[in-house]
Amino acid sequence: MKILKVGFGNEEEAFIEHRFNDKVNIIYSKDNNKGKTLVMQAILYTLGNEAIFPSGFDYKNYYFYLEISHKNNIYKFLRKRNSIVTLKEDNSYRVCNSISEFKAYLNENIFELPYILKDNQKKLVDPMLFYQIFFIGQDKRNSSNIFNNGLYNKKDFWSMLCSLNGYSLFDLEEDEKQIDGEIKKYKIEVQKLKKNASIFKENPQIASFTNIGADKENFEKIQKEIADISMQLSSFRKTRKSAELRKNNLENLIGELNSINHYVEKGIVQCLKCGSKNISYTNGDISFDVSNQIVRVEIIKSINQQIIAEQKIISEAEVNIGIWQSKLQKVLRDDNPTVTDILLYSKEILSSKECDEKIASIIDIIKELKRKKADLNLRNKEANEHNNKMKESILDSMNKHIKRLDPNSAISFTDLFTKNGENYSGSEEQEFYFCKLIALNEYFNHEFPLIVDSFRDGEISSEKEKVMLDEYKNLNKQVILSSTLKNEEYDTLKYEEINGVNAIDYNSHQDNKILQPKNTEKFKEILDMFNIALKNIE
Repeated sequence: MKILKVGFGNEEEAFIEHRFNDKVNIIYSKDNNKGKTLVMQAILYTLGNEAIFPSGFDYKNYYFYLEISHKNNIYKFLRKRNSIVTLKEDNSYRVCNSISEFKAYLNENIFELPYILKDNQKKLVDPMLFYQIFFIGQDKRNSSNIFNNGLYNKKDFWSMLCSLNGYSLFDLEEDEKQIDGEIKKYKIEVQKLKKNASIFKENPQIASFTNIGADKENFEKIQKEIADISMQLSSFRKTRKSAELRKNNLENLIGELNSINHYVEKGIVQCLKCGSKNISYTNGDISFDVSNQIVRVEIIKSINQQIIAEQKIISEAEVNIGIWQSKLQKVLRDDNPTVTDILLYSKEILSSKECDEKIASIIDIIKELKRKKADLNLRNKEANEHNNKMKESILDSMNKHIKRLDPNSAISFTDLFTKNGENYSGSEEQEFYFCKLIALNEYFNHEFPLIVDSFRDGEISSEKEKVMLDEYKNLNKQVILSSTLKNEEYDTLKYEEINGVNAIDYNSHQDNKILQPKNTEKFKEILDMFNIALKNIE
């Protein structure tokens, strides 16, 4: 997508900017209040963003126009308050009377918007969240959250990135909820059917032997019990094995220390490399000099106590292994009812046949749902792995760019946002946003221009500014920046002299008066394209 033209005004005053090219564009002046921020915000506002205009600008009384090229099509947008009209070059016309309606139009006809889970519902993200992958405004910045957070927050931003990454968290969460709900519903139905079949209540053992449904239910219960017992047995066996290994190592160490006693009595032990006669024993973070016999004796006592402790762990593990093996044998024991018992309950068994068949059918359904949930959990694990790799990749890129921007920087990015209540300030804030914007563009290789209002805010040095501009130029895509220059910078035509930069000078504009009556004729031509009937502003 490329920005071709932006304008705003009414029948009394207007402004139109059409000097953008498809490389790096810098709107600049040597003073503030020349309209740079109004133009930057107007671009996004016309595309459905929330209004974040400077105070004092009554945006509700103006029309906003934007012309873009996207995938070999020219689109023209005209916004007034919450109504947006879209005009394509084939003169097809679409009127959207709300931002929600315009959002749906964008998604269906121009570019796709991602879905996220919001308030337990699948939601197509609003433009104000989506545009933050390529737009940095001057106002309402917050490095610990998204810009202008209200309806959305940084968690929603992350969910959006996951959706863009092709591993949406929404579908998995929603499907799991649905499966859990169905399983619960079917289990309740099974309990109701059991109440209508007396054999289930009077003798569950016989029911599980003679009834299909009860047998399936009982077998599923046994499977779970065996799995739980196996897990416990495995855990205690690992504990025993680890303790046995540690005990053997300690016993070997005792042997080595005792051999030192033997060698010391007959001669001298020393290091062949350095000649040192000192021998150390390390336990954790502490080293002991065991060339001293008294110390060796105490160390050996300590090691013997550790051996006793490990033996105790082994003994306790063996006791628990025995307990769980007994439980496993009990579960595996098949206590079949006698023929007499079956004949005694033959009437109840036969009368429960219909309920039993229904229960058996429902249990099969529940089993299939559980299989789907297990498969879903695997997919969820895969999604988390891919999304974590995405985060690592973006952060690696951010850290690469901060080092390129400032080789001496002490900043190391560990998240896409700072901690709550912690914000970057001054030049560090601008460096953070620059690195994040570039990293997101690198990872997603998205089709949108990068738009940054006041891109060197916070007293970015000239050296860092040059690095930033070189990075922007290397992207080979449209970039729109704004900047306020110092007097000496402006007088030397700073941006005019930089190769590959389209410098757009706003210094001649009147303070706080970018809108001028002289531009109304051209702006009325724009309004005429949309068949707008002008009337006095209320």
